[in-house]
Amino acid sequence: MPTVKIVSRPTTNKNQVVIYLRFTSNRKSHFVSLKQKVKSNDFKPNGDSYIVRTAPNAAILNGLLRNEKTRAENILLKLRFENKLITFENFKELFRPKADISFKSFADDFYNSLTDITESTRRLYLSGIKYFYRKYGDLSIADIDRNHIHELRIDLSTKGKTTSQNYLLAVKRAYKKAVEEKYSNKDAFTNLPALPKQNKDEKSAPSLTLEQLKKLYKDYLFYKNSGELGAYKKRHFPVLRQFLFGCFTGLRYSDLADLEYRHIIKEDGIWIIHKKIVKAKKKGMQKLPIPSAAYELINWDSKENSNSFNRPVFKRKGNGYSAFLDNLKQIAQLNNFEVSLTTHSARHTFGTTSRNEGASMDDIQKMLTHSDKRMTERYAKVKPKTMFNEIEKVFDKMIE
Repeated sequence: MPTVKIVSRPTTNKNQVVIYLRFTSNRKSHFVSLKQKVKSNDFKPNGDSYIVRTAPNAAILNGLLRNEKTRAENILLKLRFENKLITFENFKELFRPKADISFKSFADDFYNSLTDITESTRRLYLSGIKYFYRKYGDLSIADIDRNHIHELRIDLSTKGKTTSQNYLLAVKRAYKKAVEEKYSNKDAFTNLPALPKQNKDEKSAPSLTLEQLKKLYKDYLFYKNSGELGAYKKRHFPVLRQFLFGCFTGLRYSDLADLEYRHIIKEDGIWIIHKKIVKAKKKGMQKLPIPSAAYELINWDSKENSNSFNRPVFKRKGNGYSAFLDNLKQIAQLNNFEVSLTTHSARHTFGTTSRNEGASMDDIQKMLTHSDKRMTERYAKVKPKTMFNEIEKVFDKMIE
């Protein structure tokens, strides 16, 4: 006999859970979202009570959840009384009529019921559905048309390639499943118009000017020496430290994330990074010099790293990449920078600053570990003033 139960499932926010109705039959479970989120500590099922009394609106939520469970149990009894096959599809059709279901509810239920994906993939797909929801609201499946999908593709094209692909895939997979189950009689993903062409330079991550870079470096050193926060929050400084190190070395975010103290060695009187670099042209161990400005950012005396050289140079805290990006954007806002910084801005800053301050393209290419110099040229943009100075050196001799 199939059973139903009120349960919670984690979200991308560790302090929050979503409440679901779990349908179990033949040891297989399916989930239907009840569209309620509560704090993790507030959900404690005990008989007919699910939410602790001290939680906000506890009485209302407990009443709602009891009603939903009673309604689900009555549907099971109805199917059994009518001698109908009690499958999840039959149950869900009565519990969530197709005409009323929103795309977000369907997609959340769909991804939470999948057993062939990892938890990290599930969270990624749910983030894609959440992005769709923020853009269009609680849109029903039947109301989604080709224009919605095309606008979504254009919007995502301004984001990172991996993020845009995964978010679009999340929406597409859930929508195709909804069409397959007859929630809509049209397919909004067919015959989509071509995306508008984008200039390669527009796709490039923004870089800092030399003056902006000096300002951030000065702010970090002031905090390091005095401990005063100024306009910043304490959480901004580990992010600022890692970002600046990337600006001075050209290392990718992923390489900085797994950089350990054992990778930093002294050779021929200079400090170098000796490790495997992600996506490097040359396979195996790389040797990249550390400029003096970057060396100042290494906390050799840090307590957490004093006992072992196998520890990371940069702390891994919170939600990783997303938290890092949020803090980076806040740093840009605090300094009134007109650019919206990303983790890749550090590499573009390194390339552009190095080129305009006289470094050769060959050296920049080696530091950025590019296999093609054309890619390096996208990072190392030459300013008009730099070109003028170089040309002026040549033709100045003519008028001496």
